Amino acid sequence: MTEGGEDPEGRFHHLAEFQDSLLAEMFAREVFALLLREELISEAVVEKIMGWRHSGFSVHSKVRAQTRKEAGRVDKYMIRPHLSLKRLSLDEREGKICYRYGKDAEEVERMDGLGILNVDF
Repeated sequence: MTEGGEDPEGRFHHLAEFQDSLLAEMFAREVFALLLREELISEAVVEKIMGWRHSGFSVHSKVRAQTRKEAGRVDKYMIRPHLSLKRLSLDEREGKICYRYGKDAEEVERMDGLGILNVDF
């Protein structure tokens, strides 16, 4: 992303730093607005996802690439999977998706999600 933006007159304004949480919220709203417009998701699903501890939207603006090589490293990091399938499991008794995280993947978070994911396990 660029480090700033244009005003209505077309002048670029550089921003020295960003509020990551605000950017993540704005990005999530734009993505959900697009999905709602295309009728690919419902308001109820949006509300559920936004209520999750980890909604899947995050921003980290502290890393700044100074060279093309550094930018390539950031690119490779960004395209890696953010969710390890090895850490996912299904608690069929409770109907919850479980994700193990933390040191040695010992902590488990249980989430409602089968209806949202529409996955047939």
